[in-house]
Amino acid sequence: GGTLNKLELKDGTEPELYGNATVREFVYDRTVTAGNIATFILPVEIPVGNVNGTVWELDEYTGSALKFTKVENGTLAANKPYLVQPSSDGPLLGNTLTNVDLKAAPETSKLIKETTDGKAYQMGTYATLKSEETITSGSGTVYGYTGGQFVKANSGTLNPFRTLFVVKGSAEAAAREISLVLGDQETGIVSITKDGEIEDREVDVYDLSGRKVAQSVAGSTCLVGLQ
Repeated sequence: GGTLNKLELKDGTEPELYGNATVREFVYDRTVTAGNIATFILPVEIPVGNVNGTVWELDEYTGSALKFTKVENGTLAANKPYLVQPSSDGPLLGNTLTNVDLKAAPETSKLIKETTDGKAYQMGTYATLKSEETITSGSGTVYGYTGGQFVKANSGTLNPFRTLFVVKGSAEAAAREISLVLGDQETGIVSITKDGEIEDREVDVYDLSGRKVAQSVAGSTCLVGLQ
């Protein structure tokens, strides 16, 4: 309920955050690159117009895609994860903000935005976080979004002020590929198996239950026609 003259947060550095306050001067030291989608979460309310780029919030999981809705105007909530498409190279926030509201941060497990059906969620962090600690073993698949694509990340480290994505359900039920849908635009599809990993040779194909679904087929086309 007090007032802070200045709050300066450095990207990737764990902050010391306590209660609610009005911040007279707020600085978030982070640069972004045009064309590279980024994720972020901040403990203060930010006018969407002060963000360098188009901001999106998680809406729906279709079973193969995470769909996002554009934040047209208004204020971005504190302690809520977002995606941004930067308009230009430079600071994420266009300028130093004044008189913003700092909100007490809940524990990391509550820094989330669920899809409308509850089948997936986006989680942010203010602490350096091991992704395998975000979910109960076997209860979901973790994905990070970096460099323009989703990367399966059931192990690894998430830096402060960034977010990851969790698709609920067993690993067998998780999608093999996930695409990112921003409004009406689909982008960033990534396969858990990288391109070129299967050579053009004859292979047998099994599903995740161990059942053979194709035998002695060319590796380059072995997945054609399969669910």
